[in-house]
Amino acid sequence: MPVQSAKRGAIPASRNALAAAAPYTAERVAAPPTYIVIPRQLSFWGNYNYGDCVTAEEAFAKACSSPEIFIPEDDAIAWATRHGVLNGAYLTTVMTWMETDGFPDGTVTYDDGSYTSVDWTNAGTLRSAISQGPVKLCIAGDQLDATWQSTDGKSGWFATGYHEDTNYDHCTSLCGYGPISWLAGQLGVHVPAGVDGTQPGYAMFTWDSIGIIDVPSVIAITAEAWLRLPTTLRRAETRDLFVSVINNQQHFTYLDATGNLQDCWYGGSWNLQQINNANSSGATVAGEFIAASQATAAAAGGMFVCQFNDQDHFAYLDVNGNIQDCWYDGPTNKWNLQQINRGTGATVAGEAVMTNGPAVAGDLFVSVYKDQQHFTYRDARGNIQDCWYNGADGQWSLQQINDANGAGATVAGEFIATPHATAAAVGGLFVCPFNDQDHFAYLDVNGRIQDCWYDGTANQWNLQQINGASPTVAGEPVVTNGPAVAGDLFVSVSNDQQHFTYRDANGNIQDCWYGGGWHLQQINAGSGATVPGEFVATAQATAPAVGGLFVCPFNDQDHVAYLDANGNIQDCWYDGSWHLQQINGATPTVAGEPVMTDGPAVAGDLFVSVYDNQQHFTYRDVKGNLQDCWYNGADGQWNLQQINDANGAGATVAGEFIATAKATAPATE
Repeated sequence: MPVQSAKRGAIPASRNALAAAAPYTAERVAAPPTYIVIPRQLSFWGNYNYGDCVTAEEAFAKACSSPEIFIPEDDAIAWATRHGVLNGAYLTTVMTWMETDGFPDGTVTYDDGSYTSVDWTNAGTLRSAISQGPVKLCIAGDQLDATWQSTDGKSGWFATGYHEDTNYDHCTSLCGYGPISWLAGQLGVHVPAGVDGTQPGYAMFTWDSIGIIDVPSVIAITAEAWLRLPTTLRRAETRDLFVSVINNQQHFTYLDATGNLQDCWYGGSWNLQQINNANSSGATVAGEFIAASQATAAAAGGMFVCQFNDQDHFAYLDVNGNIQDCWYDGPTNKWNLQQINRGTGATVAGEAVMTNGPAVAGDLFVSVYKDQQHFTYRDARGNIQDCWYNGADGQWSLQQINDANGAGATVAGEFIATPHATAAAVGGLFVCPFNDQDHFAYLDVNGRIQDCWYDGTANQWNLQQINGASPTVAGEPVVTNGPAVAGDLFVSVSNDQQHFTYRDANGNIQDCWYGGGWHLQQINAGSGATVPGEFVATAQATAPAVGGLFVCPFNDQDHVAYLDANGNIQDCWYDGSWHLQQINGATPTVAGEPVMTDGPAVAGDLFVSVYDNQQHFTYRDVKGNLQDCWYNGADGQWNLQQINDANGAGATVAGEFIATAKATAPATE
């Protein structure tokens, strides 16, 4: 028997909170006859010693993802401690926080989708919900504790015949359903004497174990039930550096700690300007020019710079999930401000709101297709929202690209472009025009790339899955057998080819590419091909990728750059044959590879760009300085320059040129 009873810590929601919650409707999804998810690795996630059961259930829910996500126990305890819920929490409070501030893991954060209440007394509704993801319960824990103790806390316990108990104090999760005998077989245990194996039951997680509970017992001890859709959203590190070319100017734009966008730009000489005026607090650097002084909403991340016609757009997310767009109109030589989506209303009093798009959950991407400008993002329901401007008629429009879980439009009445794209988006949004097509690619919960694409010639929307052994959406074509995506989706065009490039769980860079037919190649070698028999482009590139993937054509070369574990930039590049070079660092990660500059280690925000006949590998170092390793095609020489001077402390690398010495605001993490 366990030495002690494990802790509890759930606080039941008020009647008013439950009544106000949006309900889950079983009509959305037909449930299969049986279903279960059993993660390979379980944990208490702190709930043996602490009353963090509500947080522990969140970690279990992430483990039910495919591919599986294991949150270390210390990380769950740290999250609960940071949020003040180590010994007690409301379920809805934790789920709300998890929508925007989930479990961090390097450059990725694992968030929740939006939640709905589930009627646990209706077996059809509850089965439908469980088939979509683990259902979070608030229950009375006394009888369950005794059942758990009966197997010494090991999986395979049976909870039957419970009486009604309203002392609600514990949080658990339902991850399967079916006849009790079927569930027992999935868990590798026998149905005990006196239990009718033909009766329906549920698989329940609690305290580092999964057991079986019959239907009447669930009804007897449950106070509330919740489904998150999707269960897990992978939120990448916010984009806090963007390098762009506007007319014949090169702009290095970054986010400072006060929520202002600093723009160091070169147009024959170096200049500094501040794009917005966060909280009306004025210039971060004394005396600098503020371009859009009326833009008083602080930037919270998601920066994207995009040139459209003769306009320069500096877009960013504010804390309300609204897109602020500070844009410069060349013909009138004037800075303007507009809010792209409505969210919960205008953040800046009096500013123009262009569409009634819902709040942004992540993945802002701004692009141009023909005479249209598109501001595209993921909302909390896993739908891709597209706020777009038609230059031909001067009108703004809103469309939803996919239909997450078949639940319909997030905004009542809006057009759904690809209604058969029912896989919810969990991250990785990338928009890429190709020939006369416009591709909206995103990641689903299975690590597969869903590509909703518009064919301008046929005026038709289409759906394809780029990687994977089987389709997430029944009947959709799967174009390559690339492995699951772990992160860093990047879609690009080179010559007459389109490339969907990403990092897999082995630290290998996979490239699914189309050039009249579909192909799969692995860019770096790592420890060998992830997919048996696939072509490995750069066999000498043995350093695994840990993040920062960026693809950039330069002249007649294709460069696939990524970060290794040492903070060095590995660059696999093709010019008819494949080569390897390390862009920064004192010593090579891969023995014998050339190191092009002595730039310091990368702390984040790798951005690769082309300006004139130069290629620039720009990133943030640990001191908050922007390092720029750049190649001059005119003379074939590599150079290193520092763009800003964080805190006026001088060059990170002794003797390097500081381009904008007056830019003393550090770049943020």
